[in-house]
Amino acid sequence: MNLIHEQVMHRQFGIGSIIEQEEKVISIKFSGENDIKMFEYPLAFDKYLTFCNADLQGKILDEVRLIKEQIETERRHKEEEYQKLQEEKRLNNLALKKTASKKHTPAKKGTKKASSKSNQNQEMYGVLEGSADNSLYL
Repeated sequence: MNLIHEQVMHRQFGIGSIIEQEEKVISIKFSGENDIKMFEYPLAFDKYLTFCNADLQGKILDEVRLIKEQIETERRHKEEEYQKLQEEKRLNNLALKKTASKKHTPAKKGTKKASSKSNQNQEMYGVLEGSADNSLYL
């Protein structure tokens, strides 16, 4: 839609005319202003600008509503994806913790460690191995 030379109203700058239009930016020359003001198109019509032509205003508000709906849909989709990734990370961390705890289980009592302590005690007190009742001392 060609908007060049269409009249718009701004709360602060007053009435102006669109002098340039690109895909996402419009340039407006307001009366009483030396500078040309640039606005994001069409979202500026949501809060800052109003067409003086009521038909154009209705069309642009429909376009703005559609764009806002698309933005909200994309935001929700990204939020859902983020939540899925967070849940996957949480489940992966739980799986890693379970795997790590299985690998590092403590040794059972009464294994070789206990018998080696028994041998050390026998040697420390001088018990001779091979005696029937282990009652011979050095």
